[in-house]
Amino acid sequence: MSEKANFLTRIKEHKLYKKLKSIKNIEIIIAIVIIAIMILIYSLSFQKPKDNNDTDVSVNSASTLSELECELAEVLSKIDGVGKVKVLITYEGTTELKTANTTTSNSSVSLDKTTGQKIAEIVSETKSPIIVTVNGVSTPIVLNEVLPPIKGVIVVAEGAEKISTKLQLIRAVTVALKINGNQIEVFAMN
Repeated sequence: MSEKANFLTRIKEHKLYKKLKSIKNIEIIIAIVIIAIMILIYSLSFQKPKDNNDTDVSVNSASTLSELECELAEVLSKIDGVGKVKVLITYEGTTELKTANTTTSNSSVSLDKTTGQKIAEIVSETKSPIIVTVNGVSTPIVLNEVLPPIKGVIVVAEGAEKISTKLQLIRAVTVALKINGNQIEVFAMN
């Protein structure tokens, strides 16, 4: 008897094999378990990343919101099966500018008149932006620009009528912007 036949005989004689074989509709149960695992894996791909800080995206001061949309559209158009792409990103607020500041600290101490001991110390700190004047125009020095949390993304792309292409686009936007898959809608371009 060959090794393969011997191996199959040992499996058929095993207790676990006999128990599984005695279960009615085992094929249906196995199919349901496999489908449940596939659904779990699919849903996990749309969960919000754990390291996300309220979906803020920091960019340097030269970037604008429309540049982010253009850059994302350019990257998405490089995906296999995707042609032209247009992207619209909506935000929950406005952009916050982080400026360079100077800090001034003042401290005052209150003393007891009879003993001369310190009663209280008051420390106040004042921050003010550093202003630069160029050609008579005064502007603060901007260190970086923080985009507000992303509300949603619309992607219109050639080739998005195929489910596999649509899923690739959703996954790419999810990773690029660190947002949930349910915040993204993908439509086929006409």
